[in-house]
Amino acid sequence: MDVGIREIVTVTVYNLGTAINTLSSEFDRRFVLLPNIDMVLPNAGSTTGMTKVTIKGSGFAVPSAGVQVLMGHFPCEVLSVNYTAIECETSPAPQHLVKVNLLIHGVPALCQGNCSFSYLESITAFVTRISPNTIKGSVKVLIEGEGFGTILEDISVFIGNQQFRAIDVNENNITVLVTPLPAGIYPLSVVVGTKGLALGNLTVSSPPVASVTPTSGSTGGGTTLMITGNGFSPGNTTVTVGDEPCQIISVNSSEVYCRTPAGTAGRVSVKISVNAVAYPPLSFTYALEDTPLLRGVIPSTGNYN
Repeated sequence: MDVGIREIVTVTVYNLGTAINTLSSEFDRRFVLLPNIDMVLPNAGSTTGMTKVTIKGSGFAVPSAGVQVLMGHFPCEVLSVNYTAIECETSPAPQHLVKVNLLIHGVPALCQGNCSFSYLESITAFVTRISPNTIKGSVKVLIEGEGFGTILEDISVFIGNQQFRAIDVNENNITVLVTPLPAGIYPLSVVVGTKGLALGNLTVSSPPVASVTPTSGSTGGGTTLMITGNGFSPGNTTVTVGDEPCQIISVNSSEVYCRTPAGTAGRVSVKISVNAVAYPPLSFTYALEDTPLLRGVIPSTGNYN
């Protein structure tokens, strides 16, 4: 039978038949297999939350939707479940000692060992510096601070909502390979899995810089512009020439190709936007001397065969 599901108890007596259950309470008519907690690892984490906690025991083989973990009164988000282990991520909480409560289909688990968890300020890692903090293209970044440990798999680094791979770690430094970022300013977050979210208020910038070539073209439009720079993002980059859109041909993190609309002779602004971040305007000239002219078609007729 399934763990945590209260099942009706029926009794059949040989040669007599099924017994009548005289228990008045529906709750008392049922039997349930209780899950058991043997240990909680780690048994302490940061008050900032995001500590990855593993609850070891038995009887956990249910869908994650049927599992609820509370660190005292604070929810612990369930990440994975199997029969003998549940992994969850803690919420922020003030410094105090709590009891770990596990519910399987609403049925509380029995504690067979140490089922407590301590929220501690002293265990919290923190970041103090990131270098470089301005990113153009792919680059190795050094994050300095304290309390990072030495286990590479324990480190998660986020710039904005994008996760990047740590390639080296010691107690005071993390080296991260950062790939190109769309233009903008992003918060840095570091999570040490066995401790939690590191304290710090650092940001990383991907500057909106660009240049355009050619700088002049036909008043009839159709000039292919090559815009080079930083922070472009496929699907999130727009270019206008004058007040009209420049038809995007292709985009990567450092180059945009687009085709100009028609325009009247004179200088206009080229405006680039990535995720609502505006680049400094560039200029393009619609020039009559750069405009091809079609003066005739010879021959002007032909035979259809």
